[in-house]
Amino acid sequence: MSDMIKLANGSEVSVDVFYSWDTRKQNTNLCPNAPQRAVITPLGRFNSLIAAANAHGISPELLGYRCKTLTKSNLGYYYEGQNKVLPPKKPRVSSFKGRSHKAESRAKQSDAKYRPIMTPYGFFFNQSEAAQFFKIGRCSMSARMRRSPDLYYLIKD
Repeated sequence: MSDMIKLANGSEVSVDVFYSWDTRKQNTNLCPNAPQRAVITPLGRFNSLIAAANAHGISPELLGYRCKTLTKSNLGYYYEGQNKVLPPKKPRVSSFKGRSHKAESRAKQSDAKYRPIMTPYGFFFNQSEAAQFFKIGRCSMSARMRRSPDLYYLIKD
């Protein structure tokens, strides 16, 4: 029996090398013309999630998350044929005038929830969105930001 696997481009690799690859690389090298799901982003239409992620400079996992979730900040990202429409929402008014010191402090903390954040996986529109992506709570996301400020940080306007 042969310890080599023949790839779609005609080359051969050993079984050990082939099994050391991730499943995406294995599938791409065996069936390079497999159908891919088209993605629509603010930059336009892309034939694959990877091509769109490369164009945006973010990870394919983050772009896939943005395409799957229906939030106000992700409206420009979706898979072709997917309908993404949010119901109209009242605009959020951020005013600190006429509030007591405690109420003003709470309002400022509340506004911090809506500030953009940068992580090793890319840009998120707020802490809650980043926490959902990492499958952790918002308090845990804040703790990560305190522990690793060089990796997780708020983006200043």
